[in-house]
Amino acid sequence: MMQFIKIFKLTIFKLSILIVELFFLAVFNPFNSQTFVLFLGILFLIFDYYLVLDFLINRLSSINLNLRKKRKKILLTLLYSGGILIMLESLGQLTFKDTMVIIGLVIIIYWYTWYISDDRKAKN
Repeated sequence: MMQFIKIFKLTIFKLSILIVELFFLAVFNPFNSQTFVLFLGILFLIFDYYLVLDFLINRLSSINLNLRKKRKKILLTLLYSGGILIMLESLGQLTFKDTMVIIGLVIIIYWYTWYISDDRKAKN
């Protein structure tokens, strides 16, 4: 029962944030708003991206048991890289070269965190 209440409260929180975000995006015009308002909009977009990634990774981890251990690291890696891409696109500064550099850096960072992880060292 406590598990259900915890999930219910988390779902209500996510839905309330989405409702606030819809109101926010409907009221403010990004072309003539202040920088703080644009920053809030970008944070809302990154939160949406987090919700979508969390849902997809939860579904994939229910299929693949090995993914369940790496879920948090994959989620954070994709969230950081996607957040950077969203910010650059919102500022109008995203180019194909930037995208390729960010994807390369994400692959290197993920490999590096895997290489120094405690789970890998414990297996050897």
